[in-house]
Amino acid sequence: MKKKCYICIVLCIYIADTQKRKEKRIMAKPIKETPVLYDEDAYRFEMAAHNVTPLPEERQEEMWKTYERLKKCCTFAL
Repeated sequence: MKKKCYICIVLCIYIADTQKRKEKRIMAKPIKETPVLYDEDAYRFEMAAHNVTPLPEERQEEMWKTYERLKKCCTFAL
């Protein structure tokens, strides 16, 4: 089996599971409160938020090509 077929299988399983949930009318789980950060944790979080490095163009192109391959081989009716 080709690599892209595994992706299709995983997506099909995910979509089937999603459809089952819709049929059973399972409600979403409640969202938990976000923890508050203090001291060093808050400082590290803020510094990481200010110092974001973009992905290299090669990696962006690789991701885009993978997306296009997936889009080409899989069609889903949602």
